[in-house]
Amino acid sequence: MPILLQNGRVVTADTDSICDILVEGEQISALGRRLPVSAGTTVLDCTGKLVVPGGIDPHVHLEMPFMGTFSSDTYETGTRAALHGGTTTVIDFVLQKQGHSLRAALEEWQGRATGNAVGDYSFHMAVTDFNKNTKAEIAEIVAAGITSFKAFMAYKGSLMIDDAQLIGLMQEVKKHGGLVTAHATNGDVIDALIAKHRAEGKLAPIYHYLSQPEVTEAEASGRFADLANYAGTEAYIVHMTCEGALNQVRHATRRNQRVLAETCIQYLLLDASLYAHDFEGAQVVMSPPLREKKDQAALWAGLNQGLVQVVGTDHCPFLWEQKLAGKDDFSKIPNGHP
Repeated sequence: MPILLQNGRVVTADTDSICDILVEGEQISALGRRLPVSAGTTVLDCTGKLVVPGGIDPHVHLEMPFMGTFSSDTYETGTRAALHGGTTTVIDFVLQKQGHSLRAALEEWQGRATGNAVGDYSFHMAVTDFNKNTKAEIAEIVAAGITSFKAFMAYKGSLMIDDAQLIGLMQEVKKHGGLVTAHATNGDVIDALIAKHRAEGKLAPIYHYLSQPEVTEAEASGRFADLANYAGTEAYIVHMTCEGALNQVRHATRRNQRVLAETCIQYLLLDASLYAHDFEGAQVVMSPPLREKKDQAALWAGLNQGLVQVVGTDHCPFLWEQKLAGKDDFSKIPNGHP
C-alpha cells in the first residue's frame, strides 16, 4: 500500500524544503509539491515536522560475547531501539574466534540475527586470527557481501592481531577491493599499565581511563595509517577519541593518503571527569575511554574540516549487574555502553 507523507520539511544530503514524499514498495518513488493521491494511499500529514532519511549506525555490537558475558541487547531489542531513534540500519561486527574460520563466525552471527531483527542490518568481519586458512576465506567473505574487515590492535590473547598479521590482512583485502578498519590502540602498553595499576592496588574505574592514555591511541593510529599506506589499502579508524589520533590522520593527508575516521557521540559530548565518580564511573567504562574537553574540541573541528567523516555509536550495552563484575577491579568491568 502506498504511503504519502505530505507537507513535511524534507531534509536530504543536499536539499531542505517543504514537500511531499511518496513511498511505494518500501522505496521512495516521488518527491515534490502537491503530489497526487491515488486510491488506496495512506496519507500522513507531516506539517510542522522534519522528515529525514533513516540513519545508518556503522558501529554496533549486539549479543557480543565479551569478558565472560554478552552485551545485553539482542538483535530484536537492539534494532527495535534503533528504529525508535530513527536509525533504520545497523552494522554489527562478526567476531572470528581464534582457531576458527571466518565462515563459522558469520554463520554464528547470522543465526542470532535471522528472524529476530526488526530493522535492517549488515556486517563487518573482525579478523582475530589471520593465517593461511583465513587468508583464503577473504574472497569468499567479500563475495558474500561483507567488504569491511576489522583488526584489533588491543585485547591481546583474545581479539588482537600483531603487525605481521595486520599487514597480511591489508594486502589480501586490497586484492578484493575491500576496506580494513582498526580498533587503533596500543594493546601492549595498555596491558602493561593495567598490570601496574592492579599491582599498586589502584582498582577504581578511573584507572581504566588512566591505563589508556592518549598516546596509546595516537601511536596505534599512526602505525595503522603507516601500514595501510605501505600496503596501499583503504583504511578506516573506528571510534576515534582524541586529538593525538586525529593529528595522525591529518599527517597522512600530507602524503596524499586518505584515512577515514569515525568518532562516536559519547566522545563528542562526554568527558573523562565522569570516571572520578567512584564506582558510578563504571557506567562509562568503554574502550577507548572518554577523553578530555580539548579532545572534544579537536573532534568537532575534525568534523568541520572533513577529517572525521563518520559518527557512530559503538553501541555495546551491559546491564548494571554485569558491570558489577568489576566492583573490586576495574579490569573486570565489561567495556561498553548503550
